[in-house]
Amino acid sequence: MSSEQTEMNLDSNQQAFRQADAFNKRMKAEKENKKKKKGITAFHLKVIAMVSMVFFAVTRVILYRYMDFLSLDTKDSEAVTAFMEKFGGTLTVTMILEFLGCIAFPILAYLLVMGYVNSQKKAKDIIEFAIIAIVSEVPYDLAMSGKVLEITGQNMFLSLFLGLCAVAIVDLLWEKYLTSLFAKYLVAIVVTITFMFLGILSRGFLGIAPLVMMCMYIFKQNKLSSVMLGVFSMYFIYQLDTVPYFLSLIPIALYNGEQGKKTGYMLHVFYPLHLIIIYVIAVVMKLY
Repeated sequence: MSSEQTEMNLDSNQQAFRQADAFNKRMKAEKENKKKKKGITAFHLKVIAMVSMVFFAVTRVILYRYMDFLSLDTKDSEAVTAFMEKFGGTLTVTMILEFLGCIAFPILAYLLVMGYVNSQKKAKDIIEFAIIAIVSEVPYDLAMSGKVLEITGQNMFLSLFLGLCAVAIVDLLWEKYLTSLFAKYLVAIVVTITFMFLGILSRGFLGIAPLVMMCMYIFKQNKLSSVMLGVFSMYFIYQLDTVPYFLSLIPIALYNGEQGKKTGYMLHVFYPLHLIIIYVIAVVMKLY
């Protein structure tokens, strides 16, 4: 065999090896992409949150009123016994639904934080969410109290809006003006406390969301740690029973970072709409 033929064989072998190597890398990349896509998308998280919100509203607006649970004197053993005989099964179902109804808050907080961080139209997102939070107040007050306006409690979206504003301010300062790690965390603490105070001026979730969402923002590189810290903060600061909220870790852990089906304003419309529907049902049942 001549030297020229030997060189040609070597070149063809090397080319074959390169092609095989490129093919293997391509197949490996495709497998990795498939692995990344396993799990649930943001669309699925939103659906879970919406179902959870329905559970929570049904328990608070309909089931507790139907049982007249809030007027029950728990110190009166005879009254409690009579209540359990009549509504024992209903109360069990109500408590389970209320438990599952707590999943929505951490999921929505997480989606808002990550959505804002990755958004190209941040100002637009804040304005749109502010509008739906304000619009949702009347349906929320109607559902929870039967009144058009009730100042003793505000809707969850208004709370999430305060948290989003806190995150937006810190994100702007961190990205454009602050370089010192100490200054960054100091600003985050000051902004969080400020918005918590604004929220505490009223009742409901208003004071909670800024703290929860700031924890999620600061530790956003690790989704489970960010959510766990956010939920833990609810207990340490507000002494809330956070066990139900930890259920949100399951769907969030399965979240693959993909958007999934585009929902547009589905969630924005759903929140006030489901409150109105449940309010109408309660009115028909004469629960107010």
